[in-house]
Amino acid sequence: MDMLVRRIDGRYEQWFATRQSGIYRLRDGAWTAFRPERVRGQWRIDKLIEQTAADGRHWLWATTNQGLARYDGERWDLLAEEAGLPDLALTGVTLWADAQGTPVLWVGSEHAGIVRIDVRDPAKPVVLPDTLPPPPDPNTYGALRDSRGRVYVCTNNGVQQLTPQADGSWLSRVFSRRDGMVNDECNTNAQWIDTHDRFWTGTLGGLTVYDPKRDVPDTFPKSLRLTGLALDGVEAGAPLRVPPGTHDVRVDFALLAWRREGESRFRTRIVGYEDEPGAWTAQNFRVFSALPPGKYVLHVEARDYAGNISAPLDVPFSVMARWWQTTAAQFGFTLLSAALLWALVQWRTRALQAQRGALERRVAQRTQELHEANARLLELSYRDALTGLANRRRLLETLEHEPVPGTPTALIFLDVDLFKDYNDRFGHPAGDEALRSVARVLGECAPPHALVARYGGEEFACLVPGMELAPAMALAERVRAAVADCDVPVPGAETHQRVTISAGVAAERLASPADAHALLRRADIALYRAKGDGRNCVRSAADG
Repeated sequence: MDMLVRRIDGRYEQWFATRQSGIYRLRDGAWTAFRPERVRGQWRIDKLIEQTAADGRHWLWATTNQGLARYDGERWDLLAEEAGLPDLALTGVTLWADAQGTPVLWVGSEHAGIVRIDVRDPAKPVVLPDTLPPPPDPNTYGALRDSRGRVYVCTNNGVQQLTPQADGSWLSRVFSRRDGMVNDECNTNAQWIDTHDRFWTGTLGGLTVYDPKRDVPDTFPKSLRLTGLALDGVEAGAPLRVPPGTHDVRVDFALLAWRREGESRFRTRIVGYEDEPGAWTAQNFRVFSALPPGKYVLHVEARDYAGNISAPLDVPFSVMARWWQTTAAQFGFTLLSAALLWALVQWRTRALQAQRGALERRVAQRTQELHEANARLLELSYRDALTGLANRRRLLETLEHEPVPGTPTALIFLDVDLFKDYNDRFGHPAGDEALRSVARVLGECAPPHALVARYGGEEFACLVPGMELAPAMALAERVRAAVADCDVPVPGAETHQRVTISAGVAAERLASPADAHALLRRADIALYRAKGDGRNCVRSAADG
């Protein structure tokens, strides 16, 4: 995962961080393995970093899946909950001095965003309060700082740029696919800032680079244009004349920003009818009805994502009077009795109320359609495209927020054995078919209330609320046996192959997010134990 080279006491030494077996040192041709006593099961090391303290003493820090590791020159210690860490599944780490010159570790984590640690005294590290703007996803891969002090935080849902302000706060901006990223999800140890302050990151969809020098501050107001006029859904022209009996008038407009248009904001006022403009909203149209006869102007204001105010747009229109609203008719009405006038006013009031009610129903219907479309988009963001199962994000959110506190919850991690060899031998289409077959078998074996998800790559997960360890082990064994007996078609060939899986099982009674994180770690450790025991088997977190 990482390598660090340093010269200490006149000798060169190399340190290696591995994905499954901890930390190793190569010095004077001899290898030394290090493993603190508190480590349990598979020990993953993501990143190594060296610190020279104020007294000249050299220290090493390492981010691991079981907390923060520290090397004082003689032995490695593991810092966990007792040190104040909000999450033990740590990823990247960088070290730099803050505005007061205090050395601070910026540590990425899988569930708690960026964790900052004051290490002016490496023997007594202090976790700092979480005062940073929240990242777009709690799964972060560390932080990098450029020469201007801007900090980049890579996450599973975009890149956050933090710009320091004079008052000590941070201005947050998030980059995603809408800003040109090829994919929102970053990769481990795949970030870099070059000598031109360009930020590079590897993502699930390829390489993305951001050059802040090309991001010129936008100070120019954009053009606000009229894009459409309609009376009761029928296109109309200017100048706009509203005939009697018209139910609704719609005016559409657009701000020609061409960039981050989703952040454009508008507000309107009907001059001659409304005293103040409405609130700033993203709605780029105005619908109104039942105005008294007369001449009006719809005054439209707009501002872009950078806050630049555009020249306002004025749309003049006139509402034509009904026959009974003319001067002659009004003169004739004065001769009618008070009873007839009262009845007419009542009829007019009911007509206006009906018109407004119809408009409100149409607006409510359109709003409901928009909500339903957003709900469908949200559902797609929680679904794995290849297998149709829930994805990793859905699993993690369900695990942290939906289980009933205190009830048993079982988690099964599955991993297709020797999947890379299978892909290399039969091709990626065959590998995709194998993943779909495993997903189908897992869905058929799982209880109806279970959440079945593709965790990533060839890894799957099954979350079963209300299930203890023993029945979860039996469920995992049924899935393992069913997969082993499943014939997997090979696209383009008239043959079938078979694959096997390894499974790790854990069960916890969840009372807090920390319990959910512990359940994930225990299931992951059990999975690696199954791999180590020869694959095609099921192991639990309780196995020793």
